Amino acid sequence: MRAIPNLVAALLVTLVTLSYSISYAALIFNGDDLQPHLAAGIHAALMAAWVVALVVALGSSFHFSIAGPDSNATAILALMASGVAAEVKHLRGSGADAVPTVLLMLAGSALLGGLLVFLIGALRRGRLIRFLPYPVVGGFLAGTGYLVFSGGLKVLTGSALTWADLLSVPAVGWVVAAVVASSLLVIPRFLDATAAVEPAASPFTTAIIAEMDLRQILSRQFSPQALDVLIRFCERLKLQPGLPLFQRGDPADSLYFIERGEVSVLLRLDDGKTKRLRAFGPGTIVGEMGLYTKQPRSADVVADGSCRVRKLSAAQLARLEREHPDVAIAFHSFVIRLLSSRLAAANEEIRALL
Repeated sequence: MRAIPNLVAALLVTLVTLSYSISYAALIFNGDDLQPHLAAGIHAALMAAWVVALVVALGSSFHFSIAGPDSNATAILALMASGVAAEVKHLRGSGADAVPTVLLMLAGSALLGGLLVFLIGALRRGRLIRFLPYPVVGGFLAGTGYLVFSGGLKVLTGSALTWADLLSVPAVGWVVAAVVASSLLVIPRFLDATAAVEPAASPFTTAIIAEMDLRQILSRQFSPQALDVLIRFCERLKLQPGLPLFQRGDPADSLYFIERGEVSVLLRLDDGKTKRLRAFGPGTIVGEMGLYTKQPRSADVVADGSCRVRKLSAAQLARLEREHPDVAIAFHSFVIRLLSSRLAAANEEIRALL
């Protein structure tokens, strides 16, 4: 029964990836010198999309990850391709030889970018991204957004973006653009609002869905038989936006697996304000430290949106130790590895700040 939804999802992802690849190839291979060779650009874009999707699907720690072309990188590559084509034309007097050079530039950029990302992951420096100032991130997104918009308009109209071109767009074009933009803003919020109230389902169905999510979180840490046992000892909970999973001072009698949504760790300050320390999304665990130290909760954990979690209480963990000691040992080993990795990450962050 699950094959049909998976096939439909795969078909939709394929159509979206094809559309993006062709559109981004047209954006990069634009202009008098490159546009006649758009077919080579589409071929390169499709090959790149296939390689990226395969690498992420096989190598990501999240088994459900799907990767594809990115608009921000495309905007930068389009500028680089335009500059390379102009330089080749200036040196040789013709832009006919620009295509091999542009393709070599794209391949080199992909290899260097992939190597950089791999090194960041291998050296566990991914968390350093949080130290980028927000104005830098905002400026980059705004700049690449403008480049994508202006490049797309040039592909459609054949001319560069000017105020005269914008004013000459028919009214029906503005209406369509407004409807699309409004839909992109409203529909996600509507889905978030309706996700908090899920339709009633049979206990069998909801158990299967929850188990699938929890299996994705723990599949690399436990055998299928151990997962079957562990899942039976967990309780499924739903949280509305803004509701606390637990608060500072509460007894630390449970840990939680985040299956859907996101929660934030908030620290209440003496002046009554709160400071957001970090966030946890699907596939992460919160509350495990207090469960082992038996100390009261040191911070609030609040749902940012509608969330679904799996709760493993101290009582259930004790029962697991009595009835299935092998699974309990595997679980304790997993938590020890988790705490060790978080401690190592915290040490790296402290070292980066010194």
